[in-house]
Amino acid sequence: MSLKRLLLSLSVGVVLAGAAIAQETPSDLSDLVGAKAAGGETQLERRGYKFVKSEKGEDRIWSNWWNPSKKICINVVTMEGRYDSIASVGKFDCNQADGNTSGGTDLVDLSDLVGGRAAGGENLMIERGFESGSGYKKGSTSYVYWLNSDTKQCVLVATTNGRYASINNKPTGECATSAPTALVDLSDLVGGRAAGGESLLIERGFESGRGYKKGSTSYVYWLNSDTKQCVLVATANGRYASINNKPTGECGN
Repeated sequence: MSLKRLLLSLSVGVVLAGAAIAQETPSDLSDLVGAKAAGGETQLERRGYKFVKSEKGEDRIWSNWWNPSKKICINVVTMEGRYDSIASVGKFDCNQADGNTSGGTDLVDLSDLVGGRAAGGENLMIERGFESGSGYKKGSTSYVYWLNSDTKQCVLVATTNGRYASINNKPTGECATSAPTALVDLSDLVGGRAAGGESLLIERGFESGRGYKKGSTSYVYWLNSDTKQCVLVATANGRYASINNKPTGECGN
């Protein structure tokens, strides 16, 4: 074997090994692979996992779950009503801290507030050490930043129809910025053709970055260098299926 082929073989081996690690199924959850999704959710909750978010594709659903005691984030792929795979993923996929979110301090768990009435949620946020900050509105949903000055935990709370629709951890710096002017509204592009959407994103100051694909859906990061706004654009069947704001650091990875 030539040196070139040997180096190529070693490189492929390293890549495959890394992929195997990234997709490793936690030992305590391996029995759930192949289980019906309804029963699987019950088992995940019994084992200490809390639902974070989900994303629907053409033939599958990706769901992220967080175990606060084990500090583990998992991604569950559901196909045809059953758990097709369960894999450990990075903490940030469960809206948990990395180096730029809380300075290594454990985050305050707020997942129990999602779905509750906003009026009661505000009181509970204050009880847990948070103070409200700037906010803005998109359609019928209002967004407000909350900061815990002790843990440096910054969260963005979305309220719809008087209830907390979502609570997402954000880099601490976002709680110090003026959200209404910092973020560019891109909601009008969702559902439009990707070709035209790219031109509009560029017109609004965004530049495309890295991307990846899941099933028939492609994902591309776009960054606005002026506002530091990072978004992840999902394209399916030639149209923009979703545009989600992400921490600025994700556009640089």
